[in-house]
Amino acid sequence: MVGLNGVANALFGSNPIGYKVIYTLFDFGVIGLLLHLLKRQRRPLTQVIWYAWCPLPITEVAMAGHQDIVGVFFLLLAFTLVMRSERAVGWAALALVAAAL
Repeated sequence: MVGLNGVANALFGSNPIGYKVIYTLFDFGVIGLLLHLLKRQRRPLTQVIWYAWCPLPITEVAMAGHQDIVGVFFLLLAFTLVMRSERAVGWAALALVAAAL
């Protein structure tokens, strides 16, 4: 997280809005990974709405700036990579989950 916090600090200084913007981008990444996983499982892509419209990630990530979304992103990335038979990279993404939490 030091790297991510360093980037946010360099871009936005001590303004908390910068952190919220970066974490919101990770939230959009989670939505994209969920869409990919739904497509891969041949499920209706409209099911992503259960996450995207959930008020908890919206309030906690976009409004409060919680960093938990970084771990969620890398966890879904690990799932995606393992499902694509890229196990070594998936394990690396799983290690990033541990680093993010």
